[in-house]
Amino acid sequence: MKIFTLMASGIFVAQAAFAQLPTLQVENFSASYNSPEGHARADVFVYEQTDFGSPVDFEFYQQAGEFVLSSSEEEFRVGGLPQEVYDWKSVELERVDISSSADKFTFDSKRIDYVTHEGERGSISQVQLDCESAGKSDVADSFLQLCLNQKMYFYIPFISAAPVDNINIWANKNVLRFSLKNGVWIKGDGAIFYDEDQKLVRIRIDKAKAGFLNVTGKLFAELKKLEGETMTVKRPWIEIPIP
Repeated sequence: MKIFTLMASGIFVAQAAFAQLPTLQVENFSASYNSPEGHARADVFVYEQTDFGSPVDFEFYQQAGEFVLSSSEEEFRVGGLPQEVYDWKSVELERVDISSSADKFTFDSKRIDYVTHEGERGSISQVQLDCESAGKSDVADSFLQLCLNQKMYFYIPFISAAPVDNINIWANKNVLRFSLKNGVWIKGDGAIFYDEDQKLVRIRIDKAKAGFLNVTGKLFAELKKLEGETMTVKRPWIEIPIP
């Protein structure tokens, strides 16, 4: 049995060092997981030169800090996800599509429902992420470099645990624009960077406005409440370490 390991924070395979993003094509992936195991299925699942099957069924479980998808022929491991994801007791994934190539990365999901070990329920709907090279000569060896240092569009209409919705983020050569809704629409701009050496995402918010009102200070006050091990806030900067 072949074993493939993908780190979601950087998109790489343990067996080889890629100079560019690996090729990944996943279509209509769904999963039902209730700790310690579950089941997953995809209409298409192709990684580099390996076709896992069309369609393919997987056993789905956690092992040594990774999610494992095990078919009759291959085993695919996913690590490097946010720690909160590994703390979910149960997960229902509905229609996830992923495409990765040398100069483009896309992720679309219809719905993600989860329950934590503390019994808290959460839902994330219709995540959309589109990243691509900003120029023909720009080469990225991780999706974080591609998305945050080159060109990205990111959209989430609803997160049950968040006080905001309709989150839109645009980035182009580190220039950042965003909009979100917290009762009223808030729009802003700044900059965003991914430091590969320090494994750190740095976001600078220069301005946030609700209509004609400058709400930058209020936005940072709310962000400060969320500060912890996964994020530090010191105006105008937000820093997020990557596992």
